[in-house]
Amino acid sequence: MGQSVTIMGGVKIGNGAVIGANAVVAKDIPPYAIAVGNPARIIKYRFDDETIRKLLAVKWWNWSLKKFEENNHLVKDVEKFLEAHYLPELEEFPEDDFSRQLKTLTGGGYSNLSPTSKQLSRCGLRSSKTSRKQSWTLYLSFGSARKRPTRMLKL
Repeated sequence: MGQSVTIMGGVKIGNGAVIGANAVVAKDIPPYAIAVGNPARIIKYRFDDETIRKLLAVKWWNWSLKKFEENNHLVKDVEKFLEAHYLPELEEFPEDDFSRQLKTLTGGGYSNLSPTSKQLSRCGLRSSKTSRKQSWTLYLSFGSARKRPTRMLKL
């Protein structure tokens, strides 16, 4: 994501996409696309269709930090990365993209995530208004759903 990018509401940015500096993204950008300009337009894709399909099947963005660090040496060579981690069976699993499971939340609500996120029990957005502006906090709770949030990120 380049500097000073504007993303319009409701727009989805695909995994691995690159957005150029100062772009205004008004429509969805597919995975591994490179988009630039105002309005943002796709100028090319980072990989061919087959490589993109395999990368999406591996779902490396769902890996633990430890697994990612163990495989960091493969990041610069996509072919070796896919040789080590791609299996055709991976494409048979239903889509579990985190961004699709995290619902748009308001007013302190929360959403349960898929069972594949074993430690993360709930998350959501809380809004707080001052006289001048409204701010949002993304919260993530680990362990019991009754616990208070343990990680907060101001948006």
